[in-house]
Amino acid sequence: MTRIHESRLLIAGLTLVTAALVGGVMTGPGWGTHLGSWHGSMMGPMMGGWEGSGTDSPIRGAAEVEITATDFAFSPTEITVTSGQPVNLTLVNSGSVPHDLSVADLDVHIVARPGQSSTVGFTPTGPGTFSIVCTYPGHANAGMRGTLTVVEP
Repeated sequence: MTRIHESRLLIAGLTLVTAALVGGVMTGPGWGTHLGSWHGSMMGPMMGGWEGSGTDSPIRGAAEVEITATDFAFSPTEITVTSGQPVNLTLVNSGSVPHDLSVADLDVHIVARPGQSSTVGFTPTGPGTFSIVCTYPGHANAGMRGTLTVVEP
């Protein structure tokens, strides 16, 4: 085998490995499943994602808040909810890649695949201002950020 041929095979092999790894992150096992609480790391989305935390499912009679994710922004970027009042937070993914919405300080995490939505119910327990981000690598830096403000009743 010539060196040129060996180099081409090596490049082709590395390309396939990279594609497989990226494909596993975007479509791997775990989509649509709940793996537990927010772990405060990038491992959840990288390993397939969490559906949500908080109560994990909508709360009957709770206030409804919908956030749309596009490539690469949230709308709205500012949300206000009331302390002690249950909230159903729905992430609608209008983008072409998977997105999530994380409010780490409130243990809220929602994942939505392209064209789908996901809802998590939670009850904020005290006032404050909290960061909202998409935790997929590079998404927050590209503009997927926001603020959730919890006010007193």
